[in-house]
Amino acid sequence: MDICVGNLAIGVTEGDLREVFELFGRVETADVVEYCPSSESGRLGFVGMPAQSEAVYAILSVHGKNLNGQAITATEVRPTDPVSGACRTRCPCRSGP
Repeated sequence: MDICVGNLAIGVTEGDLREVFELFGRVETADVVEYCPSSESGRLGFVGMPAQSEAVYAILSVHGKNLNGQAITATEVRPTDPVSGACRTRCPCRSGP
């Protein structure tokens, strides 16, 4: 299952994401993406966990928790929408639909 992690603080790395999510199971991938350079919260993370039950547990456990000084969000990335609507709407400078 792919997980979108929003509201990442500047300085959060792929290693940080991996460390947080490995508390709940095996992590295959962890990436940090800057999607809105003009915004301090313009960073997203994407975490891939092969076991759905572990991923759901991780989402429920980390959503709203503090990571490097900011409360992060965690949502499932839906297969029909590669970047979930929850992630796309986080960027205040986003243009288009």
